[in-house]
Amino acid sequence: MFQRSDREHTARNLHPTEQKGQTPMADPRASLLAAYDGYTASFQGAYERFASNPGATPDPTPALPFYHTPCLFITPLGLHLYPEPPDLERHFEQVMLDMQSKRYLRTGLGTPQLTFLGSRSALLSLEITRFDLDERQYDEYGVTYSFHRRAEEEWRIAVVTTHPKDAVIRER
Repeated sequence: MFQRSDREHTARNLHPTEQKGQTPMADPRASLLAAYDGYTASFQGAYERFASNPGATPDPTPALPFYHTPCLFITPLGLHLYPEPPDLERHFEQVMLDMQSKRYLRTGLGTPQLTFLGSRSALLSLEITRFDLDERQYDEYGVTYSFHRRAEEEWRIAVVTTHPKDAVIRER
């Protein structure tokens, strides 16, 4: 379960495919945080369904609409480009299998730090801490998401960069 340390999830079940035809929120900060909350809720829900059914195959498809494709991941292991949704789906299937092998229970999320780079681009940077079923911390790092939106569309993740937690980009 993803846990936000500083605020309640106000829009946990927002999903871009369910919002077609709706006008994006006038407040860019609120709409970006709603998109991030929707992503974390859909990914966590998909993982919980997978983890609670022995022998199940991971199905990350609920989280995919929160991403642009192509999508780029920048990690300590290098650059990873996912040009099409099936490529991104395979990546997240592997992430879920890795989480299961580490007996994943929940993720603690630091306070999101937002930097707007105009009306259609923004960075969301925060610390992430992962815990196993015994509530032992097994991973801690920073992540910065580059969000983008076209015209009247919702915010979507275009680039994910993982880095040391002390490199989280702070709001100005």
